[in-house]
Amino acid sequence: MSLSESFIPPQSEIDVVEAAVFSLCAERSIALRSQAGVRVAGAAISLFCAGYQTQDALREALCAGDDAVRAL
Repeated sequence: MSLSESFIPPQSEIDVVEAAVFSLCAERSIALRSQAGVRVAGAAISLFCAGYQTQDALREALCAGDDAVRAL
């Protein structure tokens, strides 16, 4: 698969997910490149695809709905 054939989300969507992940990781002192940071990022991407499309909505869902993230 070439780069032109793969899906690249709009920058605004990337910015929303990135801001939520950075904010949560900073608040909880989680290193972004750690296993926990990768888990937060994966959960944020899944939640964004499920309809949580603002930074606030993502943070609330990450904090309230995911036991793995909530336990961090």
